[in-house]
Amino acid sequence: MFEKTYKVIHNLQGVYISNMAIPLLKSLCNTARRWLNSG
Repeated sequence: MFEKTYKVIHNLQGVYISNMAIPLLKSLCNTARRWLNSG
C-alpha cells in the first residue's frame, strides 16, 4: 500500500518538475538566441 502511494507521489513529482523545466528551458533558449543575434 505504502509502496503504491510512494510511486504515485514520485510520478506526480516527475510531472511537476517536467512542467517547470520545459518553460525554463524554452526561456533559456530564447535568451541564448537573442544574445547570439545581438553579438
